[in-house]
Amino acid sequence: MKVAVITGASSGMGKCFVKDLDKYFDVDAVYVIARRIDKLVELQKYTKAEVLPLALDLTNRESFNVYEQFLRDNNPEIKLLINCAGFGKFDEFINTPKETNMSMVDLNCNALQMMTYLSIPYMKENSRIIQLASLSSFQPVPYIALYGASKAYVLSFSRALNVELKKKKIHCMALCPYWVRTDFFNVANNNENKIINNFDVVYEPEYIVKKAYKAITKKKPKDVCIPGKFARTQTRLVKILPHKLVMKIWLKKQKIKLNK
Repeated sequence: MKVAVITGASSGMGKCFVKDLDKYFDVDAVYVIARRIDKLVELQKYTKAEVLPLALDLTNRESFNVYEQFLRDNNPEIKLLINCAGFGKFDEFINTPKETNMSMVDLNCNALQMMTYLSIPYMKENSRIIQLASLSSFQPVPYIALYGASKAYVLSFSRALNVELKKKKIHCMALCPYWVRTDFFNVANNNENKIINNFDVVYEPEYIVKKAYKAITKKKPKDVCIPGKFARTQTRLVKILPHKLVMKIWLKKQKIKLNK
């Protein structure tokens, strides 16, 4: 049975990937993974593929044993893996509860690599992997410090993995969008200190997903996808300018003044 696997599928980008799946991939089933089983079941109305919900909390390492056993029992051919699960926080690193910081790294980094690790043995030639990174992968971002660092991990890991998988003819791509209109903001900015307020350009998730699918289904996909001209321009500038200056510009944009 040919399947797609999508984490963080209950909302946001993950949900959009499920909605557009049929336009780009012909699979028999899609394994949708998130914590809320009711939201996962509802996804069946968006795709002709059979939706098989796995209600897992990927910050809990026992979840990977469950997923591994599920693969053993079903022995699927995974044509597509999309790792969308993740979250961020807007605040000073030291002000964020340690449990939140640990969960962020567990979900953004460890869950992504473990889902990839467990899925690759079930992939064949021309299988595809999309790893949700961020434009923050390319620069240090004060007041989103840990989130940005976790996405830098995703970018580096994905590009290196793509090289390793060439002999298997499996393609891995890091998706690096700018701000996207999803529930991400509700989680990231849900404290009293709304320190990050300037979101100059916000893309619709449908646009990002369309660009990602088109990029990954090319005959020779690139290892990085940055949707949108504004986002690509910023990435080029970040590569040229000293990161000390980049961070200063970011702070000025957010009207954050540091005590000297």
